[in-house]
Amino acid sequence: MSAFKGKIRAVCSRRLKQITVVLTCVILVLVYHFASTTTLYFHPQDITQWVLSIPHNTSQTSSLTLQDFQNTSSNNVQLTSPIRSLPALSKYTMTLTLRLTSTKHLTEFLYCQALRSTALYWSKRLGNVALIFDAENPNDKYLAENLKKHQSQMGINFVFVYENLPEDQSILSNTIHRNPGYNRQVYSSFFMDLYINTSIIAWTDTDGRFTSPVTLQNIFAGDKLKVKGMSAFQHSHIAGWARITQEMLGKSQVSDFMEYFPVYIWRDTITNCRNHIIQHMKVRDMDEAFVRVLSRRDNISPVNIIMSYAYYFEKHRYDWHINLEKYTLENYNNKFVSKGFELLPSDITPDLHVTIHHKYYKDRTHTVNKEAYCAAIKNTAIQVEAKVKAMCQPFLNKVPWLLFKFNTWSTPQYLPAWCKNESPVCKLILDNHLKNVQKAITEGFYDLDLKKVSAVESAAREFGYSCTPFF
Repeated sequence: MSAFKGKIRAVCSRRLKQITVVLTCVILVLVYHFASTTTLYFHPQDITQWVLSIPHNTSQTSSLTLQDFQNTSSNNVQLTSPIRSLPALSKYTMTLTLRLTSTKHLTEFLYCQALRSTALYWSKRLGNVALIFDAENPNDKYLAENLKKHQSQMGINFVFVYENLPEDQSILSNTIHRNPGYNRQVYSSFFMDLYINTSIIAWTDTDGRFTSPVTLQNIFAGDKLKVKGMSAFQHSHIAGWARITQEMLGKSQVSDFMEYFPVYIWRDTITNCRNHIIQHMKVRDMDEAFVRVLSRRDNISPVNIIMSYAYYFEKHRYDWHINLEKYTLENYNNKFVSKGFELLPSDITPDLHVTIHHKYYKDRTHTVNKEAYCAAIKNTAIQVEAKVKAMCQPFLNKVPWLLFKFNTWSTPQYLPAWCKNESPVCKLILDNHLKNVQKAITEGFYDLDLKKVSAVESAAREFGYSCTPFF
């Protein structure tokens, strides 16, 4: 009898395992279906694990996990669905992230600079595009609705995040240099890890314009994230940022990291930086730290603070490319780097950048966009109209040094110091980048379809904005 019971238990156990496997497969199929939808938005009453509400707790926090998000109940931030693992990254997930609100100049920048170039040069296989908005602003929600309606034609998957005002709104009051709206965006930057739940945050500005398709080689060196910076401390506003960085970190600002977007950051680096600031400044929370430095005459640069933290405390996680300009390595270390943390020769090797800051490229003839696009399609199977072929003729034999230049007025003779006199090393970096672009196109990462640019322009017109011609 006992043997018979044993057989019954064994059979039932196998059946239960089979049922469990089937149910697991069904659940995984449903998860894949919802996670691969371009953009999901639910109201708070629809909350499931797909909608995450995150408390704006600015006190010291440890690294966050999805479970941490799901265990919260405050309605301060509403997110769309978690982002599934991307084929391009395999081991990691990434989100291209912008913080803005729907003021006239930021919205125009968003459509005409950021999104037109993102549609061409940022692959959906790299990650979604997250826009962090003001929760109380109805115009921000109208803007999100417009973008969501056109995202398929743009070739962009949007994620919309709505951030509530901090409980103590006085921390965003007017300062000597900036208004509350600007201060709010700066403040919010220290909490991006609470809103974006991918392992990597690709941080960019609304006036950042892509100038080349982004490849994995632009982002990674092995398992390290690439970081680019330049010496620009001769400018008073950057010297001011450095003073605030010193106060918040207790370490000097290593470089100006604001010049090259996107800035690729491990998400938990932001968490760890915030914890360090609270501990170093001996404050209760980040609000208190922010108020203290906001009262200074200098502005705050979250990018430079976070990336300087990364240099001093997580250097091994990043691959550094610092342009020293006129300085020798020894002089630069003595002048700008905290003792005991000196830059090494391996930290100052050249690397190109795939965006520009619009304000530094006053380009009435749209030469930058023309040259960038022509360099991208060269030696590929992409078919373009006759007028585009004609447009590209002057650039056929031109080296795209613009991927090393910082502004319009730079000539080949005034390239960054590491490419002075059109360095063969930099030329090789350019050649390799264009080969990687060609490979990415062949593998289906990019189609460089100009109809996507037209789709962004159409969405802009619908929202009341008219972009200047792309070419």
